[in-house]
Amino acid sequence: MKLVLAAVLLTVLAFFGSRVSVIQLLLARIERIPGVRHLLLTGTEFVLVGLILGTHGIGVLDEPTLTGLAPGFGLGLAWIGLLFGIQWDVRRLPPATRAIIPAALGQAVLTGAFVAIGTHFLLRLYLGWDDESSLVGALSLGAAASGTAGIPKSVRAGSEGLQRLLRSIADVDGLVPILTFGLVCCLPLLHDGDTRFWIWFGCSIGLGLAVGLVVTVLGTYRLSEDDHLVILFGAVLLGGGAALQLSLSPLLVNAIAGFLVANVARPRTCSAIRRLLLEGDRAVYILFLLLAGALWNPGSNQTLGLALLYIGVRMFGKWLTAGWALRKWIPAAHVRRVGLGLISYDGLAVAIAINLQLLTQSPMADLVTTVVLVGVVINELLAPLLAAAALRGDVMSSRVEGSA
Repeated sequence: MKLVLAAVLLTVLAFFGSRVSVIQLLLARIERIPGVRHLLLTGTEFVLVGLILGTHGIGVLDEPTLTGLAPGFGLGLAWIGLLFGIQWDVRRLPPATRAIIPAALGQAVLTGAFVAIGTHFLLRLYLGWDDESSLVGALSLGAAASGTAGIPKSVRAGSEGLQRLLRSIADVDGLVPILTFGLVCCLPLLHDGDTRFWIWFGCSIGLGLAVGLVVTVLGTYRLSEDDHLVILFGAVLLGGGAALQLSLSPLLVNAIAGFLVANVARPRTCSAIRRLLLEGDRAVYILFLLLAGALWNPGSNQTLGLALLYIGVRMFGKWLTAGWALRKWIPAAHVRRVGLGLISYDGLAVAIAINLQLLTQSPMADLVTTVVLVGVVINELLAPLLAAAALRGDVMSSRVEGSA
C-alpha cells in the first residue's frame, strides 16, 4: 500500500511540477527587481522535496519503497536516452549545427577529461580509495560534468548569434556524457569483476539496435496516436529494464535505439514518438529530481567539500576548453567569455548519478550523487548570472566594434 501511495505522490508532484515552478510562484511579485529574475530556480527545489520525503527526512520514500519503484527509474532513464537519440536525424540537422559538432564535442570531451583526471587523483590521495572505485567515480563525475544545458531560459539579453551558438552546442554535446557513462557501465567493478569489457559494450549496442528495430518495424503499420504511445512505453520499458538487469546504461542503450528510429523509421512514426517524448520530458526530469533527492545521502563534510571543489574545477574546465575549442567560430574578443555560457547542467548529470546508484549501492555511488546534486543546485543559481555576464560582454563588444 505504501508503494502505491508513494507512486501516486511522485506522479502528482511530477505532473504539477512540470507545469508550475514553486519558487517562481513565491517570487513572482519581486521578479522585476534587477537581478532577482536570474536567481529563480528551475526545478531544483524538487531535490530538497525528495530529500525531505526520503530516508533522511520523514521516510515516505524509504529504502524498501525506492527498491519497489526501480522499474520507474529504468523507464525514466530510457525516456531520457531515447529522447536524446531520436533528435539525431542526420538528414535534417541544420548546416550550422553540423558544422559546430566537432567543436561542441571537443569542449565536452576536454572538460570531462579535465574533471575526471583531477577527481581521480583526489579520490586516490585525499580519500584513499582503490584504483577501481576511484576510476569509476572519477569517470562518472567527468561524464556528468561534460554536458551542458546551454543558456538558461531566464537569460534574455545578449547577441542572438552567440545564443544560437550556445544552444547548438547544448543540443549535441550530450553525446559525450551518454557514451562515456555507457563505457563506465561496462567496467569490471559493475559486473562482479568480469573483465569482458567489449562484450558488455557490444551488448549495449546490440540491445539498443534491437529496441530501435522493434520500434521501426512496428512503425511500418498505419498507427494511431494511442498506438504510438503504447509502442513508446514498450520501447522504454524493454530498453530500460533489460539494460538495468544486465548492469548496463539505459541512457546509452536507448540513445542508440532513438538514433536508429530517427534515421530509419518512417517520418510519421519518428515525429509522433518525438512529440510524445518532448511532452513528457519536463515531468520525467522533475521525477528524477525527486528520486535523486530521496536517494541522496549527503555524507560527511569531506564529501561536501569535494563537491564544492568539483564545481570550481568544472567551471574552470568549461571556461578554458570552450574558449580553445570554439576559437575558430567566434571573434577573438568573445573567446574568453564563451565558456561562461556553458556552465548550466543538463538532465543527463542527474540521470547518470541515479543510474550509478541503481547499479551499485556503495560509498562511491553516494559520493557521486552528492557531488552531482550539490553541483546542480549551486549551478542553477550561478549559471544564469554567468551566462548573462557573457552575453552582456558580447553586446558591449559589438557596440565598441560598431562605433569603431
